[in-house]
Amino acid sequence: MKRIIIAITTLLFFSSASKSLNPMLTRSVLEALQNERAAAARYEAFAVRATEEGYPGAAALFHAEARAELVHAARFENFLKSRGVDVPAADTPAATVSSTSNNLRTAIDAEQRERDSTYLKAYNDAKLVGDEEVIKLFDVIRDAETEHLNLDTAANRDLSKMKQAHHYYVCAKCGYTTDLDLPFCASCRGHEMERFE
Repeated sequence: MKRIIIAITTLLFFSSASKSLNPMLTRSVLEALQNERAAAARYEAFAVRATEEGYPGAAALFHAEARAELVHAARFENFLKSRGVDVPAADTPAATVSSTSNNLRTAIDAEQRERDSTYLKAYNDAKLVGDEEVIKLFDVIRDAETEHLNLDTAANRDLSKMKQAHHYYVCAKCGYTTDLDLPFCASCRGHEMERFE
């Protein structure tokens, strides 16, 4: 009986230990959470400016991206909680807003930085540590950020087209964003897309 209790205790210890999050990855996920919160606030502010300047297409894009960033933030929050990490309260700095053209360039720079630096490093660190859950989390969100970069680049390339209404679609589960009216999310499959116009 003593051996059974020791075996169960050992199993429970190693099960809970495997759920803990590596300190380096904890920092990466916490930083990503703050980035997503700041991006959502920034994109909402950009949407207001786009509306003021007569770019309803750009406003729709920024609203869609803000929604996607909130989905990403929620995913990071839920992940941290599942690993027993306290989630800090939102402390979002005020967004710096310029012209819609400059705001699109700011968005391009931010999305490119997330794709090529911040989230790529976190993904590679997770691979090094061997944490499959973190690997998948950053891989999926990095793909969504890549699509944001593509959409921002297309809008910036021909800003005059953004004076017309455009539709964008966001998956409420993973944050994938597209300008295609798909029956379900192309990234996580099977989830309906929210429409922004």
